Amino acid sequence: MPARTCIGCHAVDEQERLVRFVVEASGRVKPDRPRRRPGRGAYLHQTRACVDEAVHNGGFPKSFRRRTQPLDATRLWASLTEDDKGREHE
Repeated sequence: MPARTCIGCHAVDEQERLVRFVVEASGRVKPDRPRRRPGRGAYLHQTRACVDEAVHNGGFPKSFRRRTQPLDATRLWASLTEDDKGREHE
C-alpha cells in the first residue's frame, strides 16, 4: 500500500488510513473517500487534532498549491463525521 503524509501531524502512514481531500474549482475543500476525483489530493488522518492542525498551519493551500475558500476546522470535522454516518446506512 502506498504511503502518504498527513497534512495535519506530518506523520507518514498507509494511504488507506488517511482521508483524501480535493479542492473544487470554486476553492471549496471536500473529502474524496473513493479517491477518484481528479486533481491534487491532500491526505489527513481522521482525527480532530489533525483537522485542527491542518487548518491552523495552512496545510490545505500548501498541499494544493493554490488558494482555497476559508476553512473552518469545526465544519470540516463535521463534514467528515457526517460522511461516516451516511456510509453506515449504505
